[in-house]
Amino acid sequence: MNSKKAPTTIIKSKGKSGINTPQIRTSENTYQVFNNIQPVKKSKKKIIIIVASILFTILSLSAALSGYFTMDFNISSNNKITSALKSKHNEEFKVINTFGKIIGKSRIDSYCYPVNNKDLIFQATYEEDGSVTDNYYYSLLFKQADNLIAQKFQEKSTDVVAHSSFSSEKNIIPISKETKITDYINTNKPKLNVVNLVIKDSVASNKESITEIIKNVYTSLKINANYKIYIIGSEKFEEYKNTYIKSHPGFNSTAIENYDVKNKFAINIENGLTNEVEDYYLNN
Repeated sequence: MNSKKAPTTIIKSKGKSGINTPQIRTSENTYQVFNNIQPVKKSKKKIIIIVASILFTILSLSAALSGYFTMDFNISSNNKITSALKSKHNEEFKVINTFGKIIGKSRIDSYCYPVNNKDLIFQATYEEDGSVTDNYYYSLLFKQADNLIAQKFQEKSTDVVAHSSFSSEKNIIPISKETKITDYINTNKPKLNVVNLVIKDSVASNKESITEIIKNVYTSLKINANYKIYIIGSEKFEEYKNTYIKSHPGFNSTAIENYDVKNKFAINIENGLTNEVEDYYLNN
């Protein structure tokens, strides 16, 4: 059964302007007058624009103030650290960056270097009581070993960055700025000794050549140690040597994986004798 639509009549009437405006009349006597549909008033649009502008201004100001206070805090922190280091070591120091800040407390961790030796990066912690703890003397000590190892490799036309870390159960002689690495080894007999070697990939960077150089190092340092070797591409080696170690102290086994590692292995040397070993941390 077909249903019929209600009849629709189109009539004309004069609006307020005197112009004929079409109206639609349905059988339900409902009228829809087109000129009665009003657009959003301009005043409302202006309000929306003003509110949006205010919100944008507030957000921008908050970001600017946040940056200002962060910068101001960092300057203040750096001044505290360098002042404490100078009082302790009677030297001038610079702060590379700060990290590990505890909100509401004054304890601050940082990477620093002495003004007269920018290649010596060490870690310092500013304590709440105004004192500072650091590994400056140990960094000086291990740097001597790093330089000696690098020299032995360079004699064989092999570029290397060495990261030494020696540890004694008890220091028979105290560590100071003047302590020599050979005196430290001969007197304190460190037992837990690790040397991480980052070596530039080349013809000379094969396992046999590296083992011979490590034996040669032993003749000078006389220290038993576990050598962890990382062979990396030449381009990445230059980046590591000239950029990364300029702002990071010590060795980071996670970070090195970002530097095109071609090969890695571990060699132990004890009383002048070497042997390749499986190293869990090297292979996992």
